[in-house]
Amino acid sequence: MSKRRALRAYGALLYAFLYLPLAVVVLYSFNTSRLYLWPMSGFSLEWYRALGSDDALMRSVVNSFQVMVGAIVGSVVIGTLGALAIHRSRGRAKAAMQAVALLPILVPGLVMGLGLLLLFEQVGIRLSKATMIAGHVAFITPVVLFVVLSRLHQISPRLEMAARDLGAGPVKALMFAVLPAIRTAIFGGALLAATLSLDEVIISFLLTGVDNTLPVYIFSLMRFGISPVANAVYTILLIVTGVTIVTSLRLTRGREPSPRQSSRF
Repeated sequence: MSKRRALRAYGALLYAFLYLPLAVVVLYSFNTSRLYLWPMSGFSLEWYRALGSDDALMRSVVNSFQVMVGAIVGSVVIGTLGALAIHRSRGRAKAAMQAVALLPILVPGLVMGLGLLLLFEQVGIRLSKATMIAGHVAFITPVVLFVVLSRLHQISPRLEMAARDLGAGPVKALMFAVLPAIRTAIFGGALLAATLSLDEVIISFLLTGVDNTLPVYIFSLMRFGISPVANAVYTILLIVTGVTIVTSLRLTRGREPSPRQSSRF
């Protein structure tokens, strides 16, 4: 076997390992039986119809989206400002800021969630959706920061200098010269943040009050066995995520600021 064929076979096995479990989840979400047996007993939409009658599940979906929106807003604002601060720093200060910003990604979620839990207990903050949003922001902000920082390294520093030479102040140059050049990176970071927030279990479990998010609710169901309803939920989330990613790629591909957009000073 040639090296090319070996690499192709390895790639096929790798993709099968990554995506075959997703295909199994989608397939069994249409199974008429609650048992995970092969061959399947038949195809049905019963578990999808059961979603609407599960009040606890629907509340967890609403809670997840509320936490996700709050986490996206917080992480995009903090991450973008942090990326701008690091980009404009020099020398050891820049390296130190990058290292500190990277820590939340390297620290296990269990450690971060437990630390935040102890912090909230010490200052007397009750666990709620707000504490979950704070935990998600702390977890996903570095992802947004480094996505935006990577785009900042790609744009020319002369763009902002030209805006300042044309009479724009620091804020106006940032709004009409720098931000249009990095808007696709901000959007991509927000999309990645949404995916990570919607999927987070450990931090949400430690910081939740009485409002469970969808991953925490599904995790609680696993104690009593794998429910076919969970397969239906996973399938819908998979479709929504896929459509969102494809749509974002079509909207953001090749969209950079035009001279007219960058010259409104």
